[in-house]
Amino acid sequence: QDPALLAPDPPAREPSAGLSCADLTLREEQSLMINTMMAAIAANYSYQWVIRGELTSLATAVTLEPPAMTSRWITGEALRSAFGLPEEKKS
Repeated sequence: QDPALLAPDPPAREPSAGLSCADLTLREEQSLMINTMMAAIAANYSYQWVIRGELTSLATAVTLEPPAMTSRWITGEALRSAFGLPEEKKS
């Protein structure tokens, strides 16, 4: 993962569980642009799968402060890690 994604979030004024995206935006706890960014990422995954017939990554993480986006490529190692499977034995 991108190290910026592991940085702790600033403390919330009060618990934000159950608040809508609009409420979080008004409280300045969520960027106005995050839904647009996530929609673009989802559209790209859909395009790869439906139009191209392939997926090249299994996860995409994004942060807007600072702007950064990383994707995890689909590899045997990544799939084993994602699904908790044992490491492949080499012969």
